[in-house]
Amino acid sequence: MNDGTDSFTYSYNQFNFLTEIRKNGTVDSTFLYDARGNQISETTKKDFGGTLKDVTSNYTYDTGNRMIGTTISATGETTQNISNHSKVMDSG
Repeated sequence: MNDGTDSFTYSYNQFNFLTEIRKNGTVDSTFLYDARGNQISETTKKDFGGTLKDVTSNYTYDTGNRMIGTTISATGETTQNISNHSKVMDSG
């Protein structure tokens, strides 16, 4: 029986970037980064009507390290982010 408390453990790489979250000993989320330190992928367990599925979000960046796109695996949805002097606008 679950008493309503969960235990979380966090792992980091040599650059102190979050790489993994474990919930109650099981991997819940993972994070990947490119050589410039930009997060390029996140995989998280999501509840879809009582079924846990991995949902992966992939991120792309321009040469100025600004995020220009996101693709989410569960939905196939793709959004384009347009940089406007430090403001991010969602075009899709």
